[in-house]
Amino acid sequence: MGWLARLLRRWGGEYFAHAALRRRARSGDPVALQTLARAALERGDEAEAEALLDEAFALSPDDPLKASLLVTRAALARRGERFEAARADLDEALRLVPDQPRALTNLAELELIHGRPQQALRLLDQALVKEPDLLPAQVNRVAALAETGQFEAARALGEKLLRRHPDVPELLLNTANALLQLGRGRKAVELLRKALTIKKDFPEAEYLLAVLVGDSFALAPALEYLEKRLAREGESLGLLVTLANGHQAAGHLSRAHELALRILAREPDHLSARLVLASVSSSSGHTEISDRLYGQLYEQARDLSGLASNWLFEGNYLPHLPPAELYERHRRWAERYAAGSPVSTPPPRARKRLPLRVGYVSGDLCRHPVGSLLLQILALHDRKTVQPIAFSTTLREDNMTRELKRHFAAWHDVFDEDEADLAQRIRDEGIDILVDLSGHTAFHRLTVFARRAAPVQVTWIGYFHSTGLAEIDYLLTDPHTSPPECGQYFSETPIYLGSTRFCFFPPPYAPPPAPAPTQRGLPFTFGCFNRLAKINDEVVEVWAEILRRAPGSRLWLKAGALKDPWVKADLAARFAACGIDCGRLTFSAGGPHGEMLEEFAMVDLCLDPFPFTGGATSLEAFWMGVPTLTVPGATMVSRQTHAMNINLGLDQQFSAAGVRDYIARAVALAADPRPLHALRTVLRSRMAESPLCDGERFTRRLETFYRAAHEAALEGRRLPAYYAVE
Repeated sequence: MGWLARLLRRWGGEYFAHAALRRRARSGDPVALQTLARAALERGDEAEAEALLDEAFALSPDDPLKASLLVTRAALARRGERFEAARADLDEALRLVPDQPRALTNLAELELIHGRPQQALRLLDQALVKEPDLLPAQVNRVAALAETGQFEAARALGEKLLRRHPDVPELLLNTANALLQLGRGRKAVELLRKALTIKKDFPEAEYLLAVLVGDSFALAPALEYLEKRLAREGESLGLLVTLANGHQAAGHLSRAHELALRILAREPDHLSARLVLASVSSSSGHTEISDRLYGQLYEQARDLSGLASNWLFEGNYLPHLPPAELYERHRRWAERYAAGSPVSTPPPRARKRLPLRVGYVSGDLCRHPVGSLLLQILALHDRKTVQPIAFSTTLREDNMTRELKRHFAAWHDVFDEDEADLAQRIRDEGIDILVDLSGHTAFHRLTVFARRAAPVQVTWIGYFHSTGLAEIDYLLTDPHTSPPECGQYFSETPIYLGSTRFCFFPPPYAPPPAPAPTQRGLPFTFGCFNRLAKINDEVVEVWAEILRRAPGSRLWLKAGALKDPWVKADLAARFAACGIDCGRLTFSAGGPHGEMLEEFAMVDLCLDPFPFTGGATSLEAFWMGVPTLTVPGATMVSRQTHAMNINLGLDQQFSAAGVRDYIARAVALAADPRPLHALRTVLRSRMAESPLCDGERFTRRLETFYRAAHEAALEGRRLPAYYAVE
């Protein structure tokens, strides 16, 4: 019968122990009453917990036990968000028993909640001197270390604790946060997902995971929860920073702006708040402000190469920044972050009879213009010529990512690999040609290119300027985007990839072109579907003059940022300052891509912003039968739409000689839109037959370039500048 006794001990022990505890509580045992109160609190029965604690206090316990009861009652008050009551009980507990570990730990948690991590650390260290293995104190210490910027120490402690306590959700969250700050996002995602399997209702973990993987649907409820916490707990710095970043990621620009200003009022040099403010200023069209802020961050965050790249990118938006100064920004970035990198160039391998192994490095292998273009190129690649290998630098994954994976010979997720490890991985893969598809955009890995990870290195789509790195051999462009007479600045050797540096693959869900508004009896409507950062004050003034000189015309603007009422009001005010009534403006927020394509039916003529002209947006407008009037400049980014116009045979009509000519042409077409009506019916077929949509020929040219660049490397030389691939 020994098995029965063992079974009773295993299955019945808990029941009998609880019954014994109840008997002790009924007999007036305050320790038993406290134990039952803790159990009630754990299962969410706060009323029973309070009643049991009242019974225990009524028994006049001695000071040590009373202090312990006060700590439990403070936990009950903390659960009910009665923070002052909780603090009063903890202070009293420490008066009765100085250095009581759990009282110190719970008081430290209150300090963390109210944004005082240094005080929290001091209290936690006191607690751990008394009780070194007190897990709640250790878990809170991970959070406090991260809050004070000691991310490596927080990570080390968190990972050490997880080896002994792998299933504590709060420990998983705190360690994930430290890992994220250290750039180890993939491991952070792993810990957050584990935390959410253990604790289903865990908004803090849901929020951080949503930010990491770009899940805007999961972000919304998490932000709502955090806003309620802010209202209840007050303005801790950590919570303000979390909310500011979350609202910025969700596109709630006015709220992000407000929170960033609150943070900066307390800490004027707070890096994360400055970054949010710069991003919001850019997204709402105030690039003169964002450029200044990014310039300050460039100097402040000298060890963060990715953050510093924002200043380079932002320079492309500025209408009066001389090209030489913009290039100088790129050169200085390379001098700071690339110069001195250990270089070990692998020799080119003779592959006369084998496909070239081409590595594509990108943070946009997802639903993004880069991912969409690359998908079609990969499908057309001749596998006897090119074996494509992916190095994905982002955590984001969607249906496009899964489709892209099918077309690569190998796929490497390298988000949190450091430069040395990634460079070595690329060498180990035997990559012949390494292609950068990011430039100075998010998640770039240009510092890996600085280490010369492959015999031939190239930069292509994803950016629209020289990277500034001499270690990148070639930049792919075309004779219309980069004619020699424009005097563009390159650290790389420019190569002409036929007549266009990119190709357009129309989405299968694109609707047929609709009749123009003026063909349907509606007012003549100009349109622009580019992000607001491109709409600088000079662009607003020029568009306002067009509207003034074209009575009755309207302007239809579509951008993701326009979902924010504050942004809409600000943009309307900018036009009002130029004499344009808001009744002539239509603001449309972002939405599904198919709906955006349908919205071109509301536009007679697209107006290109300058100097940062349209890219994918211009291509989509052409496909929907709507031409784009542009004013090309001297830089790559200012000539994107112009290059498309040349490929479509439209440059004589829609590429202006300057701003005054741009205004005159727009006004003339508004007065007589018949040329636009005629073009609208044939533009899609013209585009389909143009080099812009000849994916097969474009891919063969790309492969021809790869072979030529590889053969040149074998011979110890580079292809000449402006080499034309045919």
